[in-house]
Amino acid sequence: MASLLDCHSQEDYMQLCNLLIAHENQKVQDWARHKKDIIIASGLNKHCSLIPEHIYERLRKHTNAAEKTHNKSYAFGKHDSWKLDKRDILQYYAREDYGVCHSYQSSNIESLYHRHIQREESVQRRRSYSQFRASTEDVVDIDTRSQASTISAGSSLGNLDSISQRSPRPARRARSSQVPLRQQASQNILSQTTEQKSVDFQARKEQLELDLMAEQLKERQLMNKEREIALQEREVELARKKQCLGL
Repeated sequence: MASLLDCHSQEDYMQLCNLLIAHENQKVQDWARHKKDIIIASGLNKHCSLIPEHIYERLRKHTNAAEKTHNKSYAFGKHDSWKLDKRDILQYYAREDYGVCHSYQSSNIESLYHRHIQREESVQRRRSYSQFRASTEDVVDIDTRSQASTISAGSSLGNLDSISQRSPRPARRARSSQVPLRQQASQNILSQTTEQKSVDFQARKEQLELDLMAEQLKERQLMNKEREIALQEREVELARKKQCLGL
């Protein structure tokens, strides 16, 4: 039946239709009688049309959408664009009127529930990361303030040390040797604590970033799977349409 598109003259086209009507079953006979109509034939084969052949080939991509769908399975029609069906047109109107962009997502209940759970987990992970970051910044501020207070305390001790210079020489040596040791010990402990907290913060930050990247990868894999399912559904629908048309 696809040979009707490859006939090289109107006589060959009509002869092939007569052969189908004479030797095929009832369904194919009805289909061939319909294709034998001169108006239908002019849309199927360029040799049955009054339009010049070079113009007919240019118009093939823009007219007769129903027959253009049939041509997609043939070599000369594989570059044609997809025919807009009712769903595509409704999605176009939704985008133009309401700004709703179409995405290849399955309407299955299980898929919707899975996407909802993934979205909730992603939101909770981002919220926990932001809370952890805020709390860590507060800890860093507290450490900075404590360090500043320690430095100010050391400076006050230095002032007391200058005042004590009026006392006898042995007491001055004892105090001057004890104060720098206390300052150095407190500063070392504070710097070690700050460094350890900074290392812990960096490690948790990297772990959260890795978790976020893994979540994004899962979402992309899910979207790719949904696109594959949608593409398979479109192929099945196209095959069903072809089967209904008898091709």
